[in-house]
Amino acid sequence: MEALRKYALDRFCSSHTQAKFLGYARAFLSYLTKTSPDSRYESFRLFLELPKAVKTCKLLTRRIVTIEDVQNVLSVLKSRYKRGELDEQHYVAYNALIVFVAFTGQRPYATISRITAGQFEEALKFRSSKPTLDISADQDKIRMAHYVPLHPRIIEAVEPLLDGKKGDELMFPLCALIQWLIRGREAGNEIPLRRRNGYFVLSDLRKFMEPHGDVIGWDSSNRAHLNARRFWGCFVAL
Repeated sequence: MEALRKYALDRFCSSHTQAKFLGYARAFLSYLTKTSPDSRYESFRLFLELPKAVKTCKLLTRRIVTIEDVQNVLSVLKSRYKRGELDEQHYVAYNALIVFVAFTGQRPYATISRITAGQFEEALKFRSSKPTLDISADQDKIRMAHYVPLHPRIIEAVEPLLDGKKGDELMFPLCALIQWLIRGREAGNEIPLRRRNGYFVLSDLRKFMEPHGDVIGWDSSNRAHLNARRFWGCFVAL
């Protein structure tokens, strides 16, 4: 076992390749333990561990997104709607999409692009208690079904979209919003970020919610559930 471990460390420079090589060896020992009466094979796995490595400190993301940035996005949408650059249908849809991502932190492509009107209709049946959106496993990147609480601000923004939509019809025009942002950048009308020299993209809203979860009271055991009442006051003006 020592010779095999030394061979792997000397032969391969990449720590990932070393881990994969030794992982296959440990799996083979587990197989021998199951297929033979000798249980000592399993104990040999201890000799195939990688040496302990000092983990490097990861730098913070350069894309710092603040609550002022989210407010600014909603303000830009409203101003362009008032100037006639957005029709009412697209303004309502884009506004609802931005608010939903900002209040939930759900993944745009893996989850939000697949949410249907029927799911919202089902959730709003219980608005008298605590309306919650049921996300199925096939609507999640890691295939984990989960619940998304719907704050009153989300309901207020989303309800106009339900007119004329039902069943399996997609709720949010994700691709249309992304294309609108791209066309704006190409025309020099990108939405700037306050804390860095950059422009807003939709994935910034998820980056915003990850660190801001501690501020607004996300529970560590289920960060999808949030104390949105503290968050609500930041958007009242919009």
